[in-house]
Amino acid sequence: MNKKEKKTAIEKREKLDNSVLAEINQKYPKVSVNGVAYDLGLTYFTIETDYLSSVNVRKLIKAQGAEVIAVICFFRQEMCQPYGWYCKVDKDNLENLIERCAFTLKMNEEEVQNHYQALIDNQIFFLLNDEKGSYLADTQQLFNFEILNNSRIVDRERKAKARKKAKEQEQEQEQEEIEDTTPETPVKAPLEEIPKISADEFLLFNEDENEIFF
Repeated sequence: MNKKEKKTAIEKREKLDNSVLAEINQKYPKVSVNGVAYDLGLTYFTIETDYLSSVNVRKLIKAQGAEVIAVICFFRQEMCQPYGWYCKVDKDNLENLIERCAFTLKMNEEEVQNHYQALIDNQIFFLLNDEKGSYLADTQQLFNFEILNNSRIVDRERKAKARKKAKEQEQEQEQEEIEDTTPETPVKAPLEEIPKISADEFLLFNEDENEIFF
């Protein structure tokens, strides 16, 4: 792997604010300049080994109960698809998520709403906004997203270079085949020039032959 293909070092962020929306959209666009739509979603989410013992989470569990961990897992799962690191919580989206979470975890919707707000208040999750809407995001989810999609970019660049190289080799081979099958134009040998001599030189040159006739 050359320097241009080297993966970008990804660092986990401590907090998220609205500016990260434009930053990530620019770094990992959904649609390429050629109009190709990329899959930005994740098929998994991870929890660090020290997650439950971190100060904020430990305090949250003490205040809200262990059920809040299940709520965290539900929303982290929702962040995976289709956006990879957030889920939409504007308009009817949040109401739908609360309802589904309550049904999945066999909790009432008021409890889920209470856990949801506590997660934002304690900066376990972050509520982001732009002109298009509101989004619920998580630092670990974004970290996973950046690692995966940075690898996808490197892989796409590598494949593009391989296709370009194969195309160039194909064109070179076609050119060589054309050159091999083109008939060569025969080179005509120059005609020997007949020497010019005078009449006296001609008679002198043919003196023996002249004696025969005279």
